[in-house]
Amino acid sequence: MSKLGRELRIRSHNDFARVYRTRQSLRNRTLTLCYATSTNDASRLGLSVSKRIGNSVHRNRVKRVLREVFRAHGTAVLNPVDLILIPRSFASGRCLEEMSASFLHLAAKLNTRLKENTQDV
Repeated sequence: MSKLGRELRIRSHNDFARVYRTRQSLRNRTLTLCYATSTNDASRLGLSVSKRIGNSVHRNRVKRVLREVFRAHGTAVLNPVDLILIPRSFASGRCLEEMSASFLHLAAKLNTRLKENTQDV
C-alpha cells in the first residue's frame, strides 16, 4: 500500500473552505462528497470525519480505508476536481469493498453532473 502523495491531498484550511463554499455535493447512504473544480492537473482528496463515526480508532480506520479507495479508484473521476469525502454514520463498520462501491457510485454521478455542466456552457 503506497502513501497518498502530498500533491493529491487537500491540506489547507483555505482549500477546504473553497470546496465548502461552492455548496456542490452528492451523497448516498455511506458517503457525502463535496466537490469543486481544481486548479491542479489531478483530483485531490480531503477527508472530514466527525466524532459521530466513533472513537479515534474507528475514525482513523475509516480515513485509511477512504484513502485506499481514492488511491485505487481516484481516476474514476474524469475531470480534475477537489473532493472532500465525509463518511456518514452508516460508514463506521463498512469494509473496503463496500466503501469502494459507494465511492464509485458517487464518482459516476459526479461525472454525469460535470458533463452536464460543461454542455450548458
